[in-house]
Amino acid sequence: MVGPRVDALYGGFRGYNDSFSREAFLRTAIERIPGNNLFLIPYNEPNESHRYFSKSGEEQFEEWCRHKTSAVLAVNEDVPIRLFDALATGQIPIVSDDVQSLEMILPPADQLALPVLRYRAGDVDDLERVHREAVRLFDAGGEAGAWRRHRYAVAQHSYVARLRTLAEMLEVKIAGSFGHFEGGQIIDRPAEGSALPLPFVREPRRTPVEMLVAEEIQAGVPIMRCAVADEVAALESRLAVADEREQAVRAVLRALIVSLRWFGLDRSRFRRCVEEEGQDTPNDGPAAIRHTVLYQEARRVLREAP
Repeated sequence: MVGPRVDALYGGFRGYNDSFSREAFLRTAIERIPGNNLFLIPYNEPNESHRYFSKSGEEQFEEWCRHKTSAVLAVNEDVPIRLFDALATGQIPIVSDDVQSLEMILPPADQLALPVLRYRAGDVDDLERVHREAVRLFDAGGEAGAWRRHRYAVAQHSYVARLRTLAEMLEVKIAGSFGHFEGGQIIDRPAEGSALPLPFVREPRRTPVEMLVAEEIQAGVPIMRCAVADEVAALESRLAVADEREQAVRAVLRALIVSLRWFGLDRSRFRRCVEEEGQDTPNDGPAAIRHTVLYQEARRVLREAP
């Protein structure tokens, strides 16, 4: 993907303030890990003034693809988006062990196969040690390993995949725990005080668009020759109107409306929330497309729902 990669540990981070332990850890790592490409953007520095944000999306993509590994640090033990950025660009992510519930998103078997490595949070020496191991594993897996991580991220952790999983969880939860809506009543509602079963999530299926991304750009073909910026923009537009996305959104919202009824909440209150959210739309780009599609589908479901 793109071309030769360097061994240097990569990672750009937005500062918050000195009260966050992540800040001190990053400064120490930048000072002590030889030849690293880590950088910390001060919290009071505007994005547009930093060299990373002055780059186009294509140039940022290239920068990620020039590295074999990157550090993944949480602000508050959350799962950072950079984990999926790393996988999508073929890197081996190195994740601090204070990130909570990673196994719910990346099963242990997947972490081993990709791989995704962990290091002791706050321990710069351990980060350096795990980085050396990650470089060794990247070199052993080569270009095929990088493409495997890219395909995995697209198939399992895209926007559509998340919507699909949410829809399936809600559908099962409604059907299995809350009962189902029929003739103006909730049928088969569980007894008062009974335990609610956890939702069962089926193995995610690839959409046609995800198949396109994962399979049509063949391994060994430098991705930049495919005009990646134009392709990503085109795919975002296709995703915005894809049948599967529409069906997933409708399933999520219908399940939500049913759950609101069961809890005695007012559908008009939910409608007002949707209307208020619809007024706060991003100006342009993929975020605006996603927002518009979700908003339009929410309004349609609210009109059609009994």
